[in-house]
Amino acid sequence: MQRLPQILLALAIGFLLVKMASGQTPFSQPVAAAESVQQTFQWEQQALAQEMEGITDPGQLDAWHNRNADRLAAQQERAKVMAADSALKPMPLPPPPRLPANASPALKEFLTARAKLARAQVQIHNALVDALPLEVTEEQVQEMQKKETQLFQQQQSGELQAQAQRAKILADESARHPMPIPPPLRMPAGISPEMKAFLTQRDQLLREQIQLRNRYATDEPAVREAAMRQWMEQNAGRFGQMPQSPPNTSKQSKGQQP
Repeated sequence: MQRLPQILLALAIGFLLVKMASGQTPFSQPVAAAESVQQTFQWEQQALAQEMEGITDPGQLDAWHNRNADRLAAQQERAKVMAADSALKPMPLPPPPRLPANASPALKEFLTARAKLARAQVQIHNALVDALPLEVTEEQVQEMQKKETQLFQQQQSGELQAQAQRAKILADESARHPMPIPPPLRMPAGISPEMKAFLTQRDQLLREQIQLRNRYATDEPAVREAAMRQWMEQNAGRFGQMPQSPPNTSKQSKGQQP
């Protein structure tokens, strides 16, 4: 299929003309078929991330975004071109499912159905790609993707519902197996008292959750979920007391520089 280079070039030229008509300066390296859009995107993304590193003040961050508005907009356009490129590539048919030797009947059925659904989606995608003209617009690409989703859901609605039910059966099957209790907590050397308290509390909550789950492992899912929900409500205060992120690991505080 010779469609992709023309599409990339058309999208790049279209973006360039829009920028020129609006009086905006296009980005320095035009997104064209002559260069790798993906490589340019990755280089620029890395450069932007490095420039943003260390900026924590909200005001400075807003100022940085304002200074780099054109570069960020250019990245969005490159992302659109990459998305169009990916959407218009024929997809290979997936291989047959690999079923574990010790898989349960429910798991085997789930994996087989998943492979069947994936194959059906690839066939729909490839048929729509082949039906496109040699030159397409961004709107046509979006319309094709929308149609792909609609056809897949329409044609496989019954199988998708059955697969959702299989997933619930597998989740219940997995929940009936007791979880192993983790080994005793080992504190890293040189951590602060705040970190010790954080790790201790987190470890205790995790152990209690596992013990409660194992206690109700053989019960019906509704009973097990109700027990877990009640435990979470009863211990909401303990979870709320924990910081959202771990404290500093060093014993020295920010004001205690050597």
